[in-house]
Amino acid sequence: MIIGSGIDITEIARLERLCRRLGDKVWERILAPAERRPISNEKRRLQYLAGRFAAKEAASKALGTGLGKVGLHDLIIDNDELGAPVLTLQGHAAELAAQKGVDRIHLTLSHSDHYAVAHVILEKTCTAART
Repeated sequence: MIIGSGIDITEIARLERLCRRLGDKVWERILAPAERRPISNEKRRLQYLAGRFAAKEAASKALGTGLGKVGLHDLIIDNDELGAPVLTLQGHAAELAAQKGVDRIHLTLSHSDHYAVAHVILEKTCTAART
């Protein structure tokens, strides 16, 4: 059963302006230490950051809280062995998901030159047989 669904689109140029103004503080605010990767190509670096931010925003919407109630560092985006994005919840985000009975998380990310988009679905596996 679907418990929550969230989608977000992030304009890469907006994050680029923030990064120019605030520098690495933007990276530190959005990304947990485990998510920070050295990326030398500036375009790919901004796409990476925008994708992670969109995923965190989408996850917070799927939880029903928005980013105001869930910390950005409580939402960790990584990649599995095949490169697919994986969302891990910790802290308050994990507590909320547990209260809702979430046991599966689906995340998809995509980006173009101008935008990054993410969709998160939170699922609870139904164990009772339907009649």
